[in-house]
Amino acid sequence: MGAFIAGTYYGTWGGIPLGITEQGYELDQQTYAELIKGDNFGDGVQDLVYRAADYSLRAVFEEWAFSSSPLAGGATPAGGVTTGPRATANENYPSFFPWNTLGNFGNSGVVGRIGSYFAQSIVLTPALGVPAAVLGNLFAEAVTFALCVLQEGQTTTFTFSTRHRKVGLRFRVLPYLPSAGNPYGTWFDKSNDVAG
Repeated sequence: MGAFIAGTYYGTWGGIPLGITEQGYELDQQTYAELIKGDNFGDGVQDLVYRAADYSLRAVFEEWAFSSSPLAGGATPAGGVTTGPRATANENYPSFFPWNTLGNFGNSGVVGRIGSYFAQSIVLTPALGVPAAVLGNLFAEAVTFALCVLQEGQTTTFTFSTRHRKVGLRFRVLPYLPSAGNPYGTWFDKSNDVAG
């Protein structure tokens, strides 16, 4: 039999629980390269030069809420401490429109802001005892995406009906330098934390 991996992950956005999701979380990876071609092989690729990558994280959230707090329109800058009132424990309004600091959903916010200033960490932790939490697997430990912000071009759909309201989001995962003197960007990091 194969080594099958499954199991629930619990997510937080800047330390705030994100609640349950429809199908868990999905991490997308896209790599870039400069293609090396020569007339001797026509349009055939002979080699390539690695040119970094992009990551995005997506999920359909089944729990979410709005808040009248000013924090609802602008998350605390990365590394900061989130203070002030929250409408519920599953307050993810800043995640799906971080640009508005007025606390009014539907306001454009200030054009020209830098995404990393509003980025927050998303931490995914596997539930205790599930196969995904077995050490040795790729994402057996908690995974921290330190800088996440609503991905550009994201279409967020809100349902106005008597049906259960879910919201799907895609986050751009931004790289950072984990330590002084380290020239390599890091998109995410793992720890040995397991939710129990």
